[in-house]
Amino acid sequence: MSSRGSMNEKRHNTISHDMRSPMHTTSVFTVNRGIKCTLHTYRPYNPSRGIVVFYHSLNSHGTFPPIRYPALLLSSAGYKVYILDLPTHGRCPTAEGGKWNRPIYFENVEAVLDDAISIARKAAIEAVESGRRFYLGGASMGGAIALLVADRHYNRRIRKLSINPTGLFLLAPMLSLRGMPGTVIRNILSGVVVSGAGKWAAIPATYPQGKDNKILRRILPDEIRREECDKDPDVHRGNSMRLGTAKSLLDMVELCERSIHGKNSNDCNFFDSGCQDDVTCYSTKTLDDTCDSIKTSDSISCAILCCIASRDETVSNSGAMALCGVGGVLGGKLKNRTLTAYPAVHNIFCDKEEVRGNCERDILRWFEFTHRV
Repeated sequence: MSSRGSMNEKRHNTISHDMRSPMHTTSVFTVNRGIKCTLHTYRPYNPSRGIVVFYHSLNSHGTFPPIRYPALLLSSAGYKVYILDLPTHGRCPTAEGGKWNRPIYFENVEAVLDDAISIARKAAIEAVESGRRFYLGGASMGGAIALLVADRHYNRRIRKLSINPTGLFLLAPMLSLRGMPGTVIRNILSGVVVSGAGKWAAIPATYPQGKDNKILRRILPDEIRREECDKDPDVHRGNSMRLGTAKSLLDMVELCERSIHGKNSNDCNFFDSGCQDDVTCYSTKTLDDTCDSIKTSDSISCAILCCIASRDETVSNSGAMALCGVGGVLGGKLKNRTLTAYPAVHNIFCDKEEVRGNCERDILRWFEFTHRV
């Protein structure tokens, strides 16, 4: 790591419980479908206080800065963190050169969840055997995955263990999308997948090349962490996402909507303030009136923390707000669900230090709170 990166690590750890950097190791983990994936483990130096399974976002992996820094935060606070590189993400020891060098592809949403449940089951067993608390978490797409793994209707393999997570930690979760495609577009994508064209790599990557790229500067405001992202060799560039993946992501969001509302997503009453600049936009009377009509599902009984970004251009925050049942960001209608909002971009942990610092402190306080209840 460069000297600039080392300085950033030190700056990051100033709010941690343990001033030393956590230990990071990788191993091979075989998911239920028999695919060998890379498993990242972030261990604290002191005995762990709990085990966290954290799912990465689209076109990301276990050491990509928007994912690595939340893992470092939690592990330096005493938690053991598992991050699984999902197929076609990060690195895989069975691919040529130890790297997935083909476009991002999810065969279907069921396959993604099956892979995700594989590592959650491992962590759940370890937590039971060691008497530690067990958490699920994720960023963006990973937040949607974590929600569905925690949902009693989708986590049958975990439910066989008679264990529910102590808490669910979601960072700018992809529970709803801005301008969610309508039925026509979804049907077209379904037809594309059925026709066999789902493997066409026709969708641009989420991270363009060049640290001075205008798009990259907007979505990754912190200069040091933006440079780290730009130099990362394991994220895809160019037209690297296959059409079938888009269909799987839309299906994932629809499952999240059903999980949140406990009914058909077509009947859901979502509200998107459209505000990009100030978190106070979420406490308007219009939003309060809308949230009064929202009924959340009881299929998830654990404590939930949702951290959202008011300048998010990737996902709609309406899904996270509906999940927490809140009309304002500081108050909740469900006592075990907490929603916090920050004047940040989608990749909160790659925003300016003064912005992400508040988020880091809130996350640590919430984890402390789960140990007292």
